[in-house]
Amino acid sequence: MGLKISKFLNTTKTKLFWLYFVFGVILFVPSVMLMPIWKDYDVNVFFKDWGYNIVNIIICFAIALYLILVVFKKIISKSNKVVKILTIIEFVLLSLIALGAVFTQFDVLPIKEPGQILGFALWIRGVVEVFRAYYFNKNDLLTTDDDKSKTSTFTIGNLIVSIILISLGVVMIVTNFITIQIVLWVITLTLSIIGIVIFVLGFVKKPIMVKNIIEDNNNETTKEIEDVDEENNKETKEIEVVDEENNKETNDVDVLEDNVKENSADN
Repeated sequence: MGLKISKFLNTTKTKLFWLYFVFGVILFVPSVMLMPIWKDYDVNVFFKDWGYNIVNIIICFAIALYLILVVFKKIISKSNKVVKILTIIEFVLLSLIALGAVFTQFDVLPIKEPGQILGFALWIRGVVEVFRAYYFNKNDLLTTDDDKSKTSTFTIGNLIVSIILISLGVVMIVTNFITIQIVLWVITLTLSIIGIVIFVLGFVKKPIMVKNIIEDNNNETTKEIEDVDEENNKETKEIEVVDEENNKETNDVDVLEDNVKENSADN
């Protein structure tokens, strides 16, 4: 089961935007507390040793995520029996490494440093890929040209990468040039950056408040109604003025008629 990051890293508005704020804080705050700077500079805080104490557990969790999201998916999707067996071996060995990362917290395994644990993981991955390359080359020799087009191929680039992984893993195990400080800085900085990105994404995904839209629409409607009422009042006043003028003219006509009648009576 793969993780589709595109479902989370988009600008689509959602009512659950507040979860981005929560997860952003959950990632950022612990990552700052686990940074090695607190112990390296002997800062007097109660959490200054936390990073060094649980770094191997963090590596175990990272390996477990890789197994669940990547290797397990390969086991399900691979139809060829030999490739599936190799992938299962990889899954089992990396699972042992993940458990070993936790056990080193209690001085059970000889490989104790995080750099050595990562080197061991790279070495196993490279060895499995080399065996996979051998199988593909052997399979190509036993199949016809038509069958080769239907099967997966292992390129020379894959083989080179596998050899590099084996070599780098051996060097990391023997020399331990990647210290616990480097591993811890990489982990904490990565988590803090991810936390900041998720927190900022919460503002992007926050929907426009419907209440504000309704209030704005109501204000605009009220203003339009007031304008219409004002125009109606103006028209009403104009009509009253016209009526008043008509009444005045009617009165003038009545006076003239009365004068005419009086003149006729005198004659």
